[in-house]
Amino acid sequence: MGYGTPDQVLPPPPPPPLGPGVLPGSAAAVRVLMTIGGILGLLCGAAVGAVAAIGSGTGAMAEAVGEGSGNPEAVAELSPVLWFAALVPLAYGVVSCVLAMSMRRRRPFLYWSVITFQSVAALILLLAIFAGDTAVHIPLVFAVLMIGLMLPGRVRAYYGA
Repeated sequence: MGYGTPDQVLPPPPPPPLGPGVLPGSAAAVRVLMTIGGILGLLCGAAVGAVAAIGSGTGAMAEAVGEGSGNPEAVAELSPVLWFAALVPLAYGVVSCVLAMSMRRRRPFLYWSVITFQSVAALILLLAIFAGDTAVHIPLVFAVLMIGLMLPGRVRAYYGA
């Protein structure tokens, strides 16, 4: 009937196409990790911000901490540093959550935004290690892992990058 000979071997079927809403597994893992990291960043930033807000007040608690240290002005001087220390994880948390929520969109800009964001985070953590911080090894591993999970061809093809 024109369909070949009976002893002819058929080629293997093609791989199933990715539908418009099918996020590749490694990109889904990055999305979950970024959501968790973003929430933790928001919580950490809020906690440090609360400490900064308490320290910047001139209430009885700020005075008691200042008197205990022998320098009542120390608490007020530390407050701007704490506010900056609160902004870093807050900014990370906001950007991470926004990118994670947007990862279903198939845009090359979004793909490169995730790669760039995680690369900058990894560089900052690497600088912290060189500065002597020993508590940033695990976040660095996660940042590098997320970059690696975004690099396979299937993920790049999903985003058209």
